[in-house]
Amino acid sequence: MKLSNNTFRRLILATILPLSAIFCATAQLVAHFPMIAEEGKIKETQTDRTFKIQGKFDAENIPGAEGQALRLDGYTSHINAQINAQALNGSSFTFTLWCAIESYPMMNNDGAVNSYTYLAGNLNETTRSGFAFLLSAQGDYSFEYYAAGWPVKVTVQATDKLPRYEWNHLAAVIDIHRDEILLYRNGQIVSAFNGVPTPASVGGDDFVIGKSFEDIKTGLFLMNTINGAIDDIRIYN
Repeated sequence: MKLSNNTFRRLILATILPLSAIFCATAQLVAHFPMIAEEGKIKETQTDRTFKIQGKFDAENIPGAEGQALRLDGYTSHINAQINAQALNGSSFTFTLWCAIESYPMMNNDGAVNSYTYLAGNLNETTRSGFAFLLSAQGDYSFEYYAAGWPVKVTVQATDKLPRYEWNHLAAVIDIHRDEILLYRNGQIVSAFNGVPTPASVGGDDFVIGKSFEDIKTGLFLMNTINGAIDDIRIYN
């Protein structure tokens, strides 16, 4: 029997969410972007705020892992959104999204330089805070965050490449009480941080989807944007 997308998502979440988030009555969904474009905007459901989809072309919804997903054109489209970062507990939170990548980001004119951009996140190199899922020009992917109290970046790097032309569910779990910092793809652990688990500096409210905060351009076009679809971004305490 083929599982529905909703059933598949529930099974994945049951695998990846910390036990405290599954069974504790105080577990909290801090941010949720269903990634449905309406009048050129997407909504964050926990605050009911909407954010404009940036780009040279009309926003496009396609069938997604959860209803409709937003397709990003790989040249211009991205979203400058916001979350309530101060509601996050840096010692115990889970960050998830679905993505279906068509091609890896160009990043630069030298394919030998394996630079990274964001799938989504608020990782801020200036303030040395926040967290993000990253994807490189050669298909490597990771979860990164800045540790609280000292400006050290924690990287949880997958050992495989992110498959293209298929839906992938990424989840990062920080649970300092269980000494775990884990990265999952489709419900399977693909990496675990080997150092001393450290709480995250949760960063500011600015949250970017489809690129990193910086602009890397060739002419009119951005080189550090995601080409593919992103769906159902969620952040849990």
